[in-house]
Amino acid sequence: MFASFQKKYFLSDKGVAGVKRGIFWTALTNLITMAGMGLLFLVMAGFVEHLATGADLPDALPIVGGLLVFFVLLFASNWQQYYYTYCIFYEECGKQRMEIAERLRKLPLSFFGRRDLADLTETIMGDVQAMEHAYSHVLPELYGAYIMLVVAAVGLVAFDWRLAIAALWSAPVALALFLSFRVLDIADLTTDGCFVLGAAVSVTLTAAGHPLLAVPAAMLAGACAGFITAFLQTRLSVPSILAGIVTNTGLYTINLMAMGWRSNESLLGSDTVFTLLRSIGLGGDWYELVLAAAVTLLCGGLLALFLGTRLGLSIRATGDNPDMVRASSLDPTFTVTVGLCLSNALTALSGAMVG
Repeated sequence: MFASFQKKYFLSDKGVAGVKRGIFWTALTNLITMAGMGLLFLVMAGFVEHLATGADLPDALPIVGGLLVFFVLLFASNWQQYYYTYCIFYEECGKQRMEIAERLRKLPLSFFGRRDLADLTETIMGDVQAMEHAYSHVLPELYGAYIMLVVAAVGLVAFDWRLAIAALWSAPVALALFLSFRVLDIADLTTDGCFVLGAAVSVTLTAAGHPLLAVPAAMLAGACAGFITAFLQTRLSVPSILAGIVTNTGLYTINLMAMGWRSNESLLGSDTVFTLLRSIGLGGDWYELVLAAAVTLLCGGLLALFLGTRLGLSIRATGDNPDMVRASSLDPTFTVTVGLCLSNALTALSGAMVG
């Protein structure tokens, strides 16, 4: 993996070593920060228990000691992270600039006579600046976050597998936000109401005795909400944020209608996708975790495959440069609509499984 980094990003051996150490210290910093939040949770749990049951307050000495250890570790890890993710790479990019200048010095003068020097300089320096940003802000943070997530997931399963299930159900929402915000570059605020819409449709159909129909129906309802947002944005020229707010506000009434104008619905004694999975014996005692992981992996895999298709590439291009897409005889209105429908379908899927 690091050999490909060295070739792709034009890194020296010292730069590759900096990438490794930067990833390590980034992951460690994230884990220490999570440990601090865990310490705060334990302290607040002690105070809440004191107020609720009259139990003794937590001892001050362990709390103060834990805070001191936390701040010392956090300072040390951030110090090392800053050095290996910024200082090392700034030196690396300085060497790259010198190497580029040396190569340009060896070119004949006729090469520069046929080109605009200002444009050439801007292009070269812009590429180096983009690589510098990738070195210092992207690579260590990205792979450090991967490591931290794996460690956190293992910890959740060991501590309480139900927390791991709760974390997995938010994964489709994360994929939806990735598609709308990162790929399409649209701040879609429909997500809030669409999550509840998926839960409302799923619960209503499950209570009516159709658990297998509940999930696809919830996704279809979410896609319809995304279509309304896309219609407001593309056809009526409503700004993306305002279009999401309008749809989200309307979904308050739609969600109540889907629930039969009731604020809640009991599923006690009703068959759900979880009970159906348990009845066939798949997954054993871990059937809920198996279903959550399967849905998450399936959504991620299918989304990755879709973004590699012709339509998926068109959606990605729309987020980068809609003018170029329009010049390529593609309709940005269609790609935005498909992207928002898919994004909100994933959000509704998450709400359906939670509901």
